Formats: sequence, structure tokens, C-alpha cells
Amino acid sequence: DRTIELANMTFAPGDERHWQPQGEGNWAIQNIPFSGDYLYHQGSTVGGARAVTGVPETDQVVGATVQPLAFNGADRWVGVMARYVDDNNYYYLTLRSNNTVSLRKLTNGAITTLDTASFPVATGNPYRVRLSVGGNALLGYVNDQLLVEAIDANAPHTVGRHGLAMYKTRADFDDYLVIQP
Repeated sequence: DRTIELANMTFAPGDERHWQPQGEGNWAIQNIPFSGDYLYHQGSTVGGARAVTGVPETDQVVGATVQPLAFNGADRWVGVMARYVDDNNYYYLTLRSNNTVSLRKLTNGAITTLDTASFPVATGNPYRVRLSVGGNALLGYVNDQLLVEAIDANAPHTVGRHGLAMYKTRADFDDYLVIQP
């Protein structure tokens, strides 16, 4: 039983070179006042924003501390991505402004909801979000609690990169850890 660490970032200055922002985001490494620590901040609520890192892999467990700061409208979201092929093809786990957690896939630009659960989401609160994708099985955790799961029988995304994503949400990210089980 051996796991491989694919990414482990606490977002020190210079870590932005490992990320490729996509969409309408405004990404920056920021200092957390009085702490000596840093985080990855996305400051736009205009549209969809993604930041992608890593190399294409099969099975992935993507985790991050996610802190939504502002939602611009109803059913806005923030989360993590796995098996990211391009901006129109990936799996993602989201915390949503309508107080749900949602496990979804984007295939050729079409959204499919795989599972959803009620979960209170408040701006300013940090959440530990983790998306596990192994074979065609997907598991979504928040604060180490399994909340959503699915088997994607015709799993279109078998390999891809990983990263962070949101829609019309300003958010902070920290403690990004990706392993291959």
C-alpha cells in the first residue's frame, strides 16, 4: 500500500509559478497578516475561474482548505477539480451558496450532477474539501466527512490534471495536497 504525493503546497511566495490560471480569475499569493503564513487568493466574482497544476494522472485525491469570501448571486460555488482535461472536461466537488455540496462533471461543456447533499456554507468559514477519484468511483468529503459519492459508469475523464475552481465566488485556498492512492 503506497501512495504517491502529486502536489503539496502551502502557497509560499513563488508557488504561483506552479499554477496556470484559466477563465476570469484574479489569482495571487497573499500574506496572512501577523501569521507569517500565505494563501492563494482569487479575488474576482465576475465569472468562472480555475487554477490548474500538476501533470495528467489517473487516480487522484485532491484536497484543499477552501474559504469562500463572497458569492455574487444565487447558487454560486467554489471547490476542487480532478482529472482536468481542459476547461470543458473535468470532475469537480463544490461548496455552494445554496447550502449544498455538489459532485459534478463537465463533459464537452455539459454539466452533469452526480450527487448533491445539504451542507451549511457560510462566507468567511474555512472548509477542508477533498475529492477522491479512483477508477470510476468518486467520493466527496468536507471536513473529513463523506457527503457525496457516485459511480460514473461511462467515466469520460480517465486521466487529467488537478486544481481549484469557482463560479462568481471570491475565495482563499490553503494546504493544497494531492495524492495518488
